[in-house]
Amino acid sequence: MSGERSPRQKLLDLLEGRPSPEVLVTPLVDGTYAAGVAGKEWVSQATTADILRCAELGGYEPLVGVDTGPGDPEAGAPGLQWEEEVSPQGEDTLIRRRVLHTPWGDLCQVELERKGMSAWQIKPLLEEWAPQIVEWYAWQLLEVPAEVYERRIGRVVEQVGDRGLVYAGIAMPFEMLGLYREENLIYHCLDHPREWQRVSRVLFEVTCRLIETYIRSGVTLIFFGPFGTELISPSLFEREYLPYLQAYNEVIHRCGGLSYIHTCSRQKSLVVRGYYNRVEPDLFETLAPPPTGDIDDLAAARRQLSTRICTKGNLDLALLRNGSPSEVAEATRAILKATRGYRHIVGTADAVLPDTPMENIRSMVEAAKSWEG
Repeated sequence: MSGERSPRQKLLDLLEGRPSPEVLVTPLVDGTYAAGVAGKEWVSQATTADILRCAELGGYEPLVGVDTGPGDPEAGAPGLQWEEEVSPQGEDTLIRRRVLHTPWGDLCQVELERKGMSAWQIKPLLEEWAPQIVEWYAWQLLEVPAEVYERRIGRVVEQVGDRGLVYAGIAMPFEMLGLYREENLIYHCLDHPREWQRVSRVLFEVTCRLIETYIRSGVTLIFFGPFGTELISPSLFEREYLPYLQAYNEVIHRCGGLSYIHTCSRQKSLVVRGYYNRVEPDLFETLAPPPTGDIDDLAAARRQLSTRICTKGNLDLALLRNGSPSEVAEATRAILKATRGYRHIVGTADAVLPDTPMENIRSMVEAAKSWEG
């Protein structure tokens, strides 16, 4: 009907601080769930169209991610020469062995993917501390011609159109581009503090230039945030994460984008200490309840966050998958009651699990849209 706002405009209005006459709903749906809904056996087969189809079936306002990773052949950096070998292990498992040719010799990364599940790394590219390789790898990312990113992102932006917003993810320096296992990151950070800080600054510089390219190419939101908060102390978070969260937030805004912090692990101690209020991202996800997170009082946690932050979440994933539609609706209303008076998008504690009934997602949407509290 004439004058009706599109999902894209609804999301923009809320994230930019304008009043919203209705509750918005955005479960975190990625290729893992979308592939199953599309009847595809392998998550790697999921497409943007599959993710948009989930939003259409569920009746919610989607945020859609775009893959900008160097592992994709089309977007690969010229200096990152990969060779990949895929080996079936039975009928439902694939082993991907990827070899990267570097000036220091060949490095190997191994991933395992099972039908209906996301791939996970079983052997990282690096184990020992190798700052020169991390820095080299980072600089290679800037060798990708800008038009490659523009073409890839532009296709997704055009496909999504007014049906939602598009985001691109970036890595925090502490993640070291995903080249190490999480536990190795802790060891190397503590064992090599001076080199660690130097490499972190390089990664920050490279990532800032990527942010500029992504936003210039049409991305609205930049998706980033701490992971593995179960493994680090608040003081380590304050030293290693907080300055870069603040700096990225400033860069994103300077480039005309919106910041989207996602962290699905334990947040209570960080919220209580006011760390996220020192960042004030446009969107914060998620104040997850146990067992995904440790927020056992959503109302109290929301009160502790700045009103300048729009929050998103926090429906328990197991309840959404295994509960009845009425239980999902009740939990949705509890979220809205706890966040009453604040900007909040109803969503999930993390990415929607495979085999979650679409009926339950619709129940979440219907309960939110009919909320009169």
